[in-house]
Amino acid sequence: PLQRTSVIESGLEMVPSHVSRVDAYWTVQNALGRAVCRTLRAGSLLSSECVVAFLTSLGNRLYQTNAEDENALRVAEGIVLLLGHVASEFGEEHGAISCVVALFQQRLFTPVSNLDGRMVVELGKIAASLGDQSTLDFLSHLMSISLGGTVSSYSKLQSGIRSYSHIYQPVMNSLTHVASHLDNDGKRRDLLMKTLQIFVQQGIEAHRASERNEAQFSHKATSSSFSLGLLLPLIAKLVEKMDSISNPSQKDVRLFRDFWLYCIVMGFAEADRGIFPSSWYHYVRSIAAKSPQLLSMGAEQFLEKELELNHPLKIGNTSGELQEIRQSLIDKLGKSAELDRLVFRLTFVQCTYLHSIWKLESLRLECDTKFFPYIFKYLEDKGLQKELWVAVEMIANQLMQQLLNSLEAKTADRARNEELVSHAQLLIFKFCHLRGRIKQLADHYLIKLTDKFPHLLWSKPVIHAMLDLLQELSLSFNAMEPSERQTAQAKVPYLPYVVTLPDNSQRREKTVNYFALRCEQILDFAVKLAPNEMRNILEDYVQRMGCAVVGLEHHSGVALAIAQLTRHFQISDKFKDTPAALVEVRHRCLKDSVSNSASSYHLQSYYSGAVKAVRSLLDSQAKDSKAVSQKLSSMYTEELKEALAKNSRREELTAVLYKLTACIIITEGSDRSLLFAVAQLPVKTFDELTISIAVQCWHWLLTARPDLEHSFMTEFAAVWKWTINERMGIFTRRCPRAQSWREKPSPIPVNQHLLLIKFLSDRLEVIGSKDFSLVMLMCQLVHQSLTLGVGPDSIQPQHFSSSLEAACARFNLLTLGVSILRGKLVKNIVERTLLRERIYNAALDFFCSNPMWPADDTASVRRTVTALIKFWISLRDLKNTVPISDLCSCWSPLLPSLALVSRPD
Repeated sequence: PLQRTSVIESGLEMVPSHVSRVDAYWTVQNALGRAVCRTLRAGSLLSSECVVAFLTSLGNRLYQTNAEDENALRVAEGIVLLLGHVASEFGEEHGAISCVVALFQQRLFTPVSNLDGRMVVELGKIAASLGDQSTLDFLSHLMSISLGGTVSSYSKLQSGIRSYSHIYQPVMNSLTHVASHLDNDGKRRDLLMKTLQIFVQQGIEAHRASERNEAQFSHKATSSSFSLGLLLPLIAKLVEKMDSISNPSQKDVRLFRDFWLYCIVMGFAEADRGIFPSSWYHYVRSIAAKSPQLLSMGAEQFLEKELELNHPLKIGNTSGELQEIRQSLIDKLGKSAELDRLVFRLTFVQCTYLHSIWKLESLRLECDTKFFPYIFKYLEDKGLQKELWVAVEMIANQLMQQLLNSLEAKTADRARNEELVSHAQLLIFKFCHLRGRIKQLADHYLIKLTDKFPHLLWSKPVIHAMLDLLQELSLSFNAMEPSERQTAQAKVPYLPYVVTLPDNSQRREKTVNYFALRCEQILDFAVKLAPNEMRNILEDYVQRMGCAVVGLEHHSGVALAIAQLTRHFQISDKFKDTPAALVEVRHRCLKDSVSNSASSYHLQSYYSGAVKAVRSLLDSQAKDSKAVSQKLSSMYTEELKEALAKNSRREELTAVLYKLTACIIITEGSDRSLLFAVAQLPVKTFDELTISIAVQCWHWLLTARPDLEHSFMTEFAAVWKWTINERMGIFTRRCPRAQSWREKPSPIPVNQHLLLIKFLSDRLEVIGSKDFSLVMLMCQLVHQSLTLGVGPDSIQPQHFSSSLEAACARFNLLTLGVSILRGKLVKNIVERTLLRERIYNAALDFFCSNPMWPADDTASVRRTVTALIKFWISLRDLKNTVPISDLCSCWSPLLPSLALVSRPD
């Protein structure tokens, strides 16, 4: 009666009529389990032995089950389900788990029936919900014997051997369920190691069986391979919720090494293996992401003997298999005379070991390219630096090329750029390695990385990390007396990498000098590629270090940065339109731009200190930092509006704009009102002096706070659109023609747009391969400035003014658009074709105007001619790089003009 009442109260009467019979069955079972547990809970208050007595009485019913009676088996199945439910509910309370597990252990295989699988499933539920260690150990034992049954069942020597293969699938399902729900990391790791041990042991048994009957078995395509492969889903599920095994024991490394050797020999790690399910490759790939590295781990001096003695496949390998694994290794790592000589001296075990290292790290990089530093762990392993160094170096080269291809395929966004910066910083640190061969490899990899992603050469985090490391190296060098022998380490505080320096003064001096020379070469090359950005980065570094206490002492990084500013930026922008012959004969003090750099970081330091002082004062008066930030924001914004309204002098505008920029830099997060003020308000005055000061502040802001670049460029694009809509500067409406072409037209303000376009060109150099979203924003800005019209009478006339003084800015903007096309930064073929068509039409539109006399001086004419020549050169380079697919696009209205411009003549 109690059971019946409980079932009714559990809501069984409310089961809808459309529920299937299977669902109804499980609903009844669950309701029955809850009712029994409530009854036992109430009975345990009167007698603590009632739970064990009830479980024992149910267990006795299992031994009375007739395996041939279907109804009896159904009753026994219900008893097993009820026992599992009670054990999961009570746990260790009243000894429920130990009682149920003991009952299941006694009943299993006596006799063999389908009921064995149901008991295994219930044991899995108990282990998953309660994490009972004894249950986990018993399930691991069942996995071992059931897998042994599947392996031996394929051998002709199976007579007399009892088979447990009928419970293999329930055991695997139960353990997979446990792996999905087990929260204890220690127990999860123990189960993983036991599973790997079973995997290796059963692999050995399968190998021995294949040796006894070589006519029917082989290493790579036997039924035993399939039975081993069935363990892969469990291992993948176990490592899914685990972190990467970073500090494994020697035993763990040996287990994983043997596991990967079997994956290579059996062919589990091959994606195009036709005889195995495709899902197995994905399981192996996920296991690779969490596997420890296959290092020598205590066997540095005798790695070869370690492999020969402990390899699970150390015997029974034919000469054909040895030749096959050697040729496979050469094919994977590439042709090399030195590698060929090494590989044909290696044994089967060594070839398989190297093959497993390459496959493991290749699959790991497929999962995540952030595992690139693992490559240097193998290069630094002393056990691999002897006979196997050539092969390990070739593996590292292949992995480096795979890394570059994977990074190139990723979307150019902030996450990819941060990863690229991290890799570049690692290579810079490895350039100071104690071993010369690793140092050469790091230098070679850095060259390949910057060749594929050149923006890393003028990346602020990379340059600053390099200069900071130079300073740390110089400190460790200066602190050592010539007679001392001590090992020192150099470390930049904000990076996880460490440089170990030689233990004698001569080698250490050579290392530091060589690194300083390499830093100078990198800076020289970066300045040639992106001079304006490098100037901003170096000025920011000098300003940041100058404000620190260390600025009172010698700083090698600051010294190198100032030397670069002095050496490369000798000609001021004031003389960029002056003929080179005239500039060369002038005295250095008349043309040098060092004063600009000195003034720049002086202003940055001065106004940063002023804003920090005001903020410190406000912080002492108010506890809410957010309110302080809002007060500072409103105060400096109002100062800027007042200064712009009353047409202040240069000094006042400089002070207000620099204070506003410093406020943005020192304020955490992003304040769009401040970005709006510093980006749009100076441009809307359309004053050349104001815009020139604002551009300097913009460069400082984007160098110091690269995280605000997208927000700032959005505000800049909005104010650029405003100049188009309001017909400002080069977008002035077309004026009536003069009566004669000799008559000079009235001049229009164009220098403002020249400054803005120069700023855009500098930003494109920086963001070219760094952030795809910023490239598309700049591409959209160029789109908005151009139309498809040619000539003043077209349906969509160009926005540009037809005056001659606006030609320089026009062609500078068109050259910017060509740079976007030439860099293949726009992936969409329709958008590329449309942008190229608009550029061509805007250029042709200029030559459709009537002849006119220049309104400015000869310097302006020289500047215009220079802009035309640069546009023609960029257009010629673009013609040579246009893909044929772009010319044969389905956009038929664009084809005539494309053919006109692209003809060789």
